[in-house]
Amino acid sequence: MPPLVKIRSERDRMSAIERRIADFILDNAHLLRDYSSQQLASALGISQSSVVKFSQKLGFKGYPDLKYSIGQAVARAGNDAGASPPANAPANDYDQLAERLRASRTAADEETRLANPQAGVEAIVRLIDDAPKLFVYGLGDDGLYAREFAMRLSLLGMLTVHHADPILMMANLSAARPGDVLLLMSSGAFGGLPETLLRQLSDEESKQ
Repeated sequence: MPPLVKIRSERDRMSAIERRIADFILDNAHLLRDYSSQQLASALGISQSSVVKFSQKLGFKGYPDLKYSIGQAVARAGNDAGASPPANAPANDYDQLAERLRASRTAADEETRLANPQAGVEAIVRLIDDAPKLFVYGLGDDGLYAREFAMRLSLLGMLTVHHADPILMMANLSAARPGDVLLLMSSGAFGGLPETLLRQLSDEESKQ
C-alpha cells in the first residue's frame, strides 16, 4: 500500500501525537525530504523518538525508510502529472477535464480498495448481516450519507435506528442488546464522540 494512503487509512486509529505527525506529512509530503527526524520533531514540538515510533508502527524500519518511500511516491506522482499526453489524448478542454475527472475517480477507487482489504470488508459485512439491530450515525455532512445508508438497510429488511442528533442516538443506545452493531460515519475526525457512543453501547450490552 502506498505510504500516504496507509497514513490516511490509519489516521483515525492514531494517538493525538501520531495524528499531528500524520497531518504534517500528508500536508507537506513534497517537503519531507528536507526534514530529518529531529527537524520534524522540533517543528511539531514532540520528541524524536515519537517520529521513529510512528515510522515503525507503519511498518518501516525507521524514519529514513518512511521518508524515502514517501519521496518515491511523490516523485512518481509528479512524473505522471508531467508526462506527455498520449497520442489519443482529448483534443479540447472539455474532454481533457472529463479525462482528469475519470483519472481522479479511478485513483480514489484504488486508494479506497487498498485502505480496505477484502478480509476486513467481509468481516464487517458479516457483523452487519448477523446484527439483530443496527444503529447508524454520521457526523456533520456525513449525516446525509448515514441516513441514506440506514434507509437502504431498512429496505433490505434490517432493523435500523438512525439519528443525526448524538444525544438522541445515545438515548436509543439504551435499548441495545448483545450482537447489535453501531456504524459511525465521518470523513474527518469525530473527536471524543465515538468513544462516548461506543462506551454507551458497551455499557448497555454488558447489562444484558
